[in-house]
Amino acid sequence: MPKRVMAILIILSVSAQLGLPATVQLDDGLLEILASKAPWLPETLLCQMQTASVASRISSTLGGCKWSTGCPTHDYYVLVRHFETDLRVLENQFAASWSSADHIIYLGTQLMLYIIALSTDEGKQASSQSSWVICSYSTAICLVQKASSMGSKWLFAPVRLHKIVLNAVCFLLLLKSFRYRESFDPIPLSNAINQGLELLQGLSVTPGDFMSRAFSLLDQLSQLTNKCESRDMPNEFLPVKSRMGANVAFSTAVRARELMKKQQDDQGCSGMVDLPVMQDIDQLLDLDWSELFGTGIGV
Repeated sequence: MPKRVMAILIILSVSAQLGLPATVQLDDGLLEILASKAPWLPETLLCQMQTASVASRISSTLGGCKWSTGCPTHDYYVLVRHFETDLRVLENQFAASWSSADHIIYLGTQLMLYIIALSTDEGKQASSQSSWVICSYSTAICLVQKASSMGSKWLFAPVRLHKIVLNAVCFLLLLKSFRYRESFDPIPLSNAINQGLELLQGLSVTPGDFMSRAFSLLDQLSQLTNKCESRDMPNEFLPVKSRMGANVAFSTAVRARELMKKQQDDQGCSGMVDLPVMQDIDQLLDLDWSELFGTGIGV
């Protein structure tokens, strides 16, 4: 039975990373396990399955076609707040027993919810800052701090934890290159980005693997963002809005390509741009899912 639980967690994790509704749902048997706290189930799997239960409902409900078109309604915001409350209840009841990994998965689910809400909200009121930006910012900061607190254990954490923090760093970089940044203290924002990049830098296993290319992309984007002026800022915070929590990763790729192209045009020298990184961005934007998110994810 623990293997079945692990398989469900992996599927839900991969679906969230791809920005797609999960292909499986928690059935009555697994929900009964949640309610009974079966003694054979390791504490960390129980914690992660409780969070996964909420994540599954978020993706299947807010990711449904009913909400994919048109402006958000009152019912939509009620649902978002309902899921936010569900997550808060989990935190209040069980956070004292969570490991750092459990907490990162919880925060990753919370960030996914806020990004989905922000993606919809921005479509309705693109001219003003969504309240979900503040929620997303706070959660992303907490994610980076929690990962940093793991110390040397961070290097050996499951890959899906690494990708959750990667998503948080992507959000912070997008924020720094958009007009919303004027609402935040630039020093904590920059410090969190630098701290996040340090966490990601040592995760590469082999030259040219996903994490090494992801770090190279984000490092270059960070440098370009430091030079970003008001006139260079895009019109949309999240140009990609159809991939739920993964909107941040894809929007980061769009923003990186825009800034690199601008640098190339301004300097008139293609050698100033890391061409392999540009190729990675093009592949990402062509929606090469297996390349973007590998399936070798541990729990």
